[in-house]
Amino acid sequence: MERVITVTETHALSSNMRHMRKRLGISQEDLASRVGLNRGNIASYEKGTAEPKLCNLLKFSQLFGVSIHDLTKRDLSCDCTYKTAYTNYLRLNSEEAAALADFNSQAEEFGDVFQGITKYYDFSKKSEDAVPDARVLEGQFGQLQHLTQEVLRAHAQLLDFVKCRLKE
Repeated sequence: MERVITVTETHALSSNMRHMRKRLGISQEDLASRVGLNRGNIASYEKGTAEPKLCNLLKFSQLFGVSIHDLTKRDLSCDCTYKTAYTNYLRLNSEEAAALADFNSQAEEFGDVFQGITKYYDFSKKSEDAVPDARVLEGQFGQLQHLTQEVLRAHAQLLDFVKCRLKE
């Protein structure tokens, strides 16, 4: 029995497909590769000119970390709606959801720090006069080393968190 998707559901689905793909930071080609389709299929889904089969909706749901219902019925471009859908999909209690939010926030902060260091490096490379001395290089290395240690620590905590969830 084939399920009929209404026009509003199609609009939500196509909009969510595009938004969730961009949230992951991947191209249509990358998304297609991850779910075993071609780029044209993804483009058609995002335009709303075609609808994925149920088995493909399930693949998208798992990849994006939201239920098929949320993917087809809710506007996931709103951060609060997305976070609720993601938390519901994982079936997290409030303490677990808060821990996951902390991990996410920390990861974003690490990204910001890394981007700052990268921008500083790019800026100093452009200046022909700026030849960094050993102290500057040592300071930059220290910052990168500290950032790397923090990322590894956070990664280990996240893995422990996930392992505990899988044991339940």
